[in-house]
Amino acid sequence: MSQAPENTSPARPEPTARRRVRMVVVDNSTIIRLSVQRLFEAHAHVELVGIAADGAGAMEMIATLRPDLVVTDLQMPGVNGLSLTRWLAEYYPATRVIVMSAHDAHALREACNDSGAHGVIEKSSLPIALPREIERLFGERD
Repeated sequence: MSQAPENTSPARPEPTARRRVRMVVVDNSTIIRLSVQRLFEAHAHVELVGIAADGAGAMEMIATLRPDLVVTDLQMPGVNGLSLTRWLAEYYPATRVIVMSAHDAHALREACNDSGAHGVIEKSSLPIALPREIERLFGERD
């Protein structure tokens, strides 16, 4: 697992009720990436600041962008969602993580939580479950 790059920029401020949740999405499926992008295009409380097709690309992006939230696929080639989640827990513990899976989220919850995930959703319920999980993690954003 690679280490976090040297970052001399100031720490990311904590989310407040006046600031949108800054989100990075990581999934090797173009369809899922586009679906999440469209879901949050006009969302008042969430700003999609980055999209990555794999975990390695996401690590570089996260080190630069310092998002409040990373939504990642569980199964990806190379650095998978659990490895990315563990890396985030170690180097960016203030960043919240929601893991997406095409499989039963209930069955995966323990492994994801043990890796440091803050939420687990099934891709089949993404349009409803993802906004709900974001609201659960960050509250209403006025």
